[in-house]
Amino acid sequence: MPVYVLPLDGEIFAPFSEGELVKNTTLNEWRTHNGIDIRAEKGAAVMAVSGGLVTEVKSDPLWGFVVEIAHPDGNTSIYSGLSNDIRVSKGETVSARTVIGVVDALPIEMALPVHLHLEIKRDGRYVDPLVAMDKK
Repeated sequence: MPVYVLPLDGEIFAPFSEGELVKNTTLNEWRTHNGIDIRAEKGAAVMAVSGGLVTEVKSDPLWGFVVEIAHPDGNTSIYSGLSNDIRVSKGETVSARTVIGVVDALPIEMALPVHLHLEIKRDGRYVDPLVAMDKK
């Protein structure tokens, strides 16, 4: 079983919504919150939560720069709100704690404090990252 670590130190101020609708103050609409938000300073290093294969590195108009990592246990971790200074490439294998990038802007959640948005999917479904990482 892989070991999981948090991607950075900071307060988790917006939890996984378990499929419930929550108010997105930036968009002024109700939607699910499919990950956790971890408060961080702009420029804070973001680490891979566990070892795996980088399957996606992209720029998204709502989520900023995004990195996805597939882990051997079937989980995929998704890091949103990174700067364009991505430190990994698609197809690269990383270890837990490998710095993958730094915190920047998250357009879809701009009304909130600066933070990293972390999601974990298992079998194509969003799961609570804290539960998936055995941190809850």
